[in-house]
Amino acid sequence: MVAREERLSGPQPMERSEESKDLEEKIRNALGKIEECFARLLDLDVDDLVLIFVGNVFGGPLGGLWLRELAERCRNSLHTAYQAYKETCDKHINPFLTNIGDPWQLDAAASAWSAKIGGPVSKQASLFTPNSMEIIDYWTGDAKEAYDAFLPTQYAAIEYVSSLANELNPLLTQCASAINRFWFDIERAAATALAELIMVLNRSFTPDILMVPGEAIQTFVNSVLNAREAVKTAAEEFTQTAANLEKLLHSNVALPRGHWPRPKSAIYDMERWGTGEGR
Repeated sequence: MVAREERLSGPQPMERSEESKDLEEKIRNALGKIEECFARLLDLDVDDLVLIFVGNVFGGPLGGLWLRELAERCRNSLHTAYQAYKETCDKHINPFLTNIGDPWQLDAAASAWSAKIGGPVSKQASLFTPNSMEIIDYWTGDAKEAYDAFLPTQYAAIEYVSSLANELNPLLTQCASAINRFWFDIERAAATALAELIMVLNRSFTPDILMVPGEAIQTFVNSVLNAREAVKTAAEEFTQTAANLEKLLHSNVALPRGHWPRPKSAIYDMERWGTGEGR
């Protein structure tokens, strides 16, 4: 009774793998460091930039309106880059970091499915060959006729279950690959942008150098959007595949009335069995 209750309760939710937790931590750390870099850059106002440009670029107190305009352009460029970064994170990254997914668990589930269900079912299906279904010619009577009619439905049923078993494994592994690709693309984009910002902070602030964050963030945004589009397309394909699988699962073509094909009673009535002349 205890075992039956445990089966009826269903499997317990799997805990997140350590790999999934590590990946989330890496991405959060990289995004946090990008925030810190921008905080340092945006802490400089226009007057600060004017003084820096005079010292680093022009070698003396030249001043002038044109120099202030240059500082304002650099300052605006930094603000624009930061806003683009924040909007991209808020829309395409942060909502998913709270539910990052776990491709490693999907791969494990796919392997377990193949080992415990898909493989054994496929093996059983392979046993249904023309030779294995051949009926010995000296068996006659109603039972033989009932069994003869029963075999094709058995074959259709095992083929149906085998197709379900074989289609689920690639669906799980492909979903895992798509999730992996998305997050590793995000991680790479964040790492590249962070490296560019660190380079800027370690260099003398010139107008050219202060334009680098804008270029770096534009590359970051493009990479994130490409990754988002790729995983969106994959999700649509997987949703359609899952819907087809669900439709197949509830089809009654191979399992009439929703259960495994059952033989006619004549098969069990051994008194009505007959045999012809043996070979």
